[in-house]
Amino acid sequence: VAIGVRPTQLPLVSAQLPLVSTQLPLVSTQLPLVSTQLPLVSAQLPLVSAQLPLVSAQLRLVSAQLPLVSTRLPLVSARLPLVSARLPLVSAQLPLVSARLPLVSTQLPLVSARLPLVSARLPLVSTRLPLVSARLPLVST
Repeated sequence: VAIGVRPTQLPLVSAQLPLVSTQLPLVSTQLPLVSTQLPLVSAQLPLVSAQLPLVSAQLRLVSAQLPLVSTRLPLVSARLPLVSARLPLVSAQLPLVSARLPLVSTQLPLVSARLPLVSARLPLVSTRLPLVSARLPLVST
């Protein structure tokens, strides 16, 4: 009787022996590879263990946000039909927008050149607004 094997387990153990004997050559060929990688794995263990507190802190953060996400999911899913209904309209307007882009890009320098003039006139306009608003009743009659 093998060490640690009860007599009641002998049929199960003897049934697995052919499988074990076919896998022994594969295991023996992989042992050198495993033995070369063990130092690499053991060298990375301190790195992994050092990152565990960060990972657990991030997990706590994620789990704290789960109730908020679960309350917002119905709102988001309720809006999805509206968004998907608008998508054809938006995609239909994209060619118009892209056709106007060259015109807009040629006018941008003109607009930016006029901005200092407009900003210089703003104080004058703001001082005249009360006068104009006082004259409005006279003009309307």
